[in-house]
Amino acid sequence: MRETHRNLYTRELLPAEKKDKHLVQTFVAAAEEYLSLDTAPERKQEILENALKGADYFLLTGALHIGEHESSAAKQADLLTFLDDVRFEAHKRGRFISSDSWDAFLYQYANHPDSALLGYKALAMYGRATSPEVLRRVPIDHAKVFLLESARFVLEHPRAQYLDPPIQVSFEGQTHFSFSDLLEAAGEGRVWEAMSDDQIRTAWMDVTDENNSDLETREKLGHEDLRKRYPDLRGQLVQEVSKDEIVTALAPGAIGIFDAFGRLKSVSTDGGKTTHPLNEERLFFADANTPAAELERKTQAVRDVSSVMDLRVQELIEEHFGVVFSEMTLREQVWFASTLRELTPESQRRLEKFTKTYGVDGARSLLSAEFGDEFREQVLLIGERMDEKTARKIFRTFGEIAALAQTEAGALLQEFFINGKGQPVDAAKIEMELLTRAKRLIEDFARETLAAKAARKKPDSAALVKQLEQANADTALFTSIFKAAFKGRKGVEFEHLRGVEFGERLPSSFSNEEREEMLEVFDANWEDQDKLAAESFRGDLKRGFDPKNTGTHFYVTKKDGKMVGFIRFDQRDDLEPGAYYAGSLNIRPEYRGSAVGEAVLEKTLHHEAKEHVIYAHVVADAVVGTYYVENGLVVTGVKWIEKDGERVAELAIREDNAKNEAYRARKEGVTPEKLLMGVPGIEVKVFDYAKEKENFLKAIEEASRQGKVVTRYWTDAKNKNKRYIALESEVAFEEVREAA
Repeated sequence: MRETHRNLYTRELLPAEKKDKHLVQTFVAAAEEYLSLDTAPERKQEILENALKGADYFLLTGALHIGEHESSAAKQADLLTFLDDVRFEAHKRGRFISSDSWDAFLYQYANHPDSALLGYKALAMYGRATSPEVLRRVPIDHAKVFLLESARFVLEHPRAQYLDPPIQVSFEGQTHFSFSDLLEAAGEGRVWEAMSDDQIRTAWMDVTDENNSDLETREKLGHEDLRKRYPDLRGQLVQEVSKDEIVTALAPGAIGIFDAFGRLKSVSTDGGKTTHPLNEERLFFADANTPAAELERKTQAVRDVSSVMDLRVQELIEEHFGVVFSEMTLREQVWFASTLRELTPESQRRLEKFTKTYGVDGARSLLSAEFGDEFREQVLLIGERMDEKTARKIFRTFGEIAALAQTEAGALLQEFFINGKGQPVDAAKIEMELLTRAKRLIEDFARETLAAKAARKKPDSAALVKQLEQANADTALFTSIFKAAFKGRKGVEFEHLRGVEFGERLPSSFSNEEREEMLEVFDANWEDQDKLAAESFRGDLKRGFDPKNTGTHFYVTKKDGKMVGFIRFDQRDDLEPGAYYAGSLNIRPEYRGSAVGEAVLEKTLHHEAKEHVIYAHVVADAVVGTYYVENGLVVTGVKWIEKDGERVAELAIREDNAKNEAYRARKEGVTPEKLLMGVPGIEVKVFDYAKEKENFLKAIEEASRQGKVVTRYWTDAKNKNKRYIALESEVAFEEVREAA
């Protein structure tokens, strides 16, 4: 008759040769349902009850075969979490799982070749067999009672010698090698005279360890020791918690409620007023509109972190990586866990060396990032190739910006808007803008490091530190919220923004310090640009400072007293009456991409264009020229700056609102795609600017001679060198009047 086995989850009878694989399959199904965020508490308890009906077999036989039938490290980590819960529930009910097979099972995971997360999880589960140092705290009276009961049983049942702890104690000139032998010789009245308290405790430890007995006492000692190692914050909670639970710091601004084993049960992020489970909605702004693939990734990340939301696991991580887990935010802990799941022993050693060198700032840069393996490699590259002092500054700056991304959006907006003057802003947008800026910081420095490596040089630390001074957390916060709030919007009210000054200034109103700061902003903007053009424009700016220039005025934007940007308008003799020449538009480099420049343009250039025709120049090489043309200006020709045999081309641009309304390419609904398909009266040309710059400029010059202007100018989204221009005839005054 074939051996059969009743499956504990499905109660299905199975042939012996199929039972292991099938048990693992049903075990996986049970664990997945149990760990699902959608599973009701009642159903979770039912799953535990099913497992507990045969906990020894379920845990040991099924678990030992997980690796054979389930290759996913993520799922195996889930299974370990489930196993831990089953074992914990069994222990709560006084059913202690036999340790030999359990320890062997955990040992194989503690040396897992493909996942550090599995290793740490298993080591922590194994570590709950309390350490000898802690076991020595067993109350001496309890140890005595237990040893006496064991010895009596051995004396009555000689075959139960495995319950007799070995000792080496002399009594009245005779050496005794077992406790029962000593008890017979000395009797219960004098047996303790022959043994010291340390020998008594050692004997108790030996017999309980060897026979997996008195587990309740052993685990109680472990729980008490664990609880003493962490500051007790239960007084900060509104709700009452069990005396066996551990309430301590989980992360900055978060309190964790852990069970007696040190595993997280719930968290409070509002100062103890309420508690809730850890889930992806609270960590990642996941909602009904979150794409399925992203939600799945984030859900798995939360599952991963459940494996490290264990005080014993965290102690192991802190020992190996040199970082204090509770100093990282909840999101950072999540991505730390996901990184651990994928670490092989080799990559783990590399990561441990990195975090021990750079501490929590390095770990934050490496592990709070949600940008994948390539980004992680860039962080490691900076840490391994750059001098340690500069690398520390990079990681500290990144950490400050990344930490802001995880701050309550309401608190950030309160710092940004003057009270009562704010407007709705998507918190996820602020978060991603901050993280993207932090990511860009790492990418920029990684490129510098790689370039230096290719040239067999050391990275220019002085230049990098200068960039870091610009990329501070306050600037990142301002630019990120500004972009989230105003990108693509009209009517920015600078007066509603905390610490922002915006206004019109005459040249005579500037102090020497302000002039120097404006020149500093200009130099930072033009550091990598054409030197001849930079020299020409810098001269224009300095001449504009002359207090005698009564026909010149500036618009200036400041943040907390620091110059953010400015633009200059001149009345000139070579322009028609009432026209202005616009120059010196400069925004600090660290504010690029934040929509600050767009807002300044709208408040200045486009505002002045409502009453005046505006003329300006932009260097032909600069892609920003496309932005100007796509936002109201047209290219009217080419101007050349020449000096000492060198020359640089500028595009002459103009904003004339009256004429703009009559241009065909500016009509509503005329998109670049439509222009490429063909619009009557408009000629579209395309150039690879890197190879056809001369042809590009000649085409504009020729068009100008024919009375045409560039009314649309854009680049290919995938190739910025590919530039498109739309040419049409200049609008005559009669056409403008007719359009009006």
